[in-house]
Amino acid sequence: MQIALKCPKPKEVWGLGSCGISNLQPIVIGRSATGTNLPVIDPPCLCPALGLKNVAGTSWGLSKNIRRQLYLTVVEKVILYASAAWAHNITARQQRLLCSIQRKFLLNITGAYNTTPTAALQVIEGLMPLHIKAKMQSTLVRVGRLGRNCDYEGTHFDHESYEQPSPPSTIHPALFSLEDRITHGGQVPSNITPTEVYTDGSKINDQTGSALCVIANEAITKTWKAKLSPANTVFQAEMLALKAAIEWANTANEDVNIWSDSESSLQALKSFNVKIKITQEAQMTLLENARIRLGWVKAHTGIKGNEIADTLAKEAPTDGIPASLPFPKSFLKKQLLQLSLSRWQAEWDNGETGRSVYSIIPKISNKQLHWSRECIQFATGHGPFPSYLKRFGLHSTDYCGCGEIGNPLHYATRCPLTLSYHHKEPSPQFIVHWWKSALSRKLSRRNIDNLITFLATNEDLIKSQNTTPSHTPA
Repeated sequence: MQIALKCPKPKEVWGLGSCGISNLQPIVIGRSATGTNLPVIDPPCLCPALGLKNVAGTSWGLSKNIRRQLYLTVVEKVILYASAAWAHNITARQQRLLCSIQRKFLLNITGAYNTTPTAALQVIEGLMPLHIKAKMQSTLVRVGRLGRNCDYEGTHFDHESYEQPSPPSTIHPALFSLEDRITHGGQVPSNITPTEVYTDGSKINDQTGSALCVIANEAITKTWKAKLSPANTVFQAEMLALKAAIEWANTANEDVNIWSDSESSLQALKSFNVKIKITQEAQMTLLENARIRLGWVKAHTGIKGNEIADTLAKEAPTDGIPASLPFPKSFLKKQLLQLSLSRWQAEWDNGETGRSVYSIIPKISNKQLHWSRECIQFATGHGPFPSYLKRFGLHSTDYCGCGEIGNPLHYATRCPLTLSYHHKEPSPQFIVHWWKSALSRKLSRRNIDNLITFLATNEDLIKSQNTTPSHTPA
């Protein structure tokens, strides 16, 4: 089947800065020629409907950062809609179509020449190739939401190792009476009990631990420490300590106050709509015993029980009992992102296009480089240079008006026509370092912007009218 978009003509109201992009609705319009349920994304249907170029206008009315943000928050979400159903086994044709779709937006975001390599623009803008991101999103949904095992980039992901959304609570809302028994924000439980339990969770240098201590009549009567996996979060450590404290208090047969310095954990326990299994289990125990109350204390303020629990939690990774909790969804996302970046790096290392940019940026990142339109033209060589114009049949010669090859390095260091914009000419062995230095410094990039603007506005001046150089370069 094919996926297209159904939306009205993009609305442009420049005074209010609004557009019709948010009205995009993905719809199924057919099946693929192979008869499978994998969608075939059709660029002619998708890209004109988005209308991002129309919104930007010929004067680039929207800033580059806003266009990039629109792509990430709107366009990419629409394209990757329901990727779990179609992106797990992407065909070569689908990969090319995704690349062609992304290319149009990369050109719009950067303002680069239409011939600029897609791979180079992806690295410059820190935008992961769509086919890689689609497979990553597909694996994330399958493992983290649908409860399926998946293989991604040679790594097996077992859904049972990760937190899965729990079914909604079976408790009737009228019977969910925890609002008055859990206080936070500095409030104190209404009753003072002789037995107080303090809990804490800690994660330092990937060492995660949970702990509690029971204080009765100013004396420590019980301590408990648990060691968690480095992949577990502080929230999980705090919640595990609270659950252990609630279970202990449920067997104490007396009124017990439980204190925690984790306000987020207490708020989760008060929430009726929480879908975390360990939190739901703690809620069920609380509802069975009305003699247990919970409250919040500020951390590191000299409260004896809280300081003891904090010390125990930091010791737990060393001598605590092993505790097993499913890895959080954030850890799954981190693993998938690392594998996706490795795949992207391999494609960038072995690619055939964008090699001039590769020598400057050999390592990919999902962070934007903040290069201007002119700097991108300078780095890629796809700009107002005779060497570029000749290559694509737009000029009869690749020589500058001064008689030398008209490439970016020539105009930035040697051409007498651009003397005001010159950088120091590098030695042959330091050319790569020169490129990296020139494009990493703000003042140098500004000078490059002025150089490219000069070349674009004085095109007839820099072009050679002869097919052979006027003199032999030294």
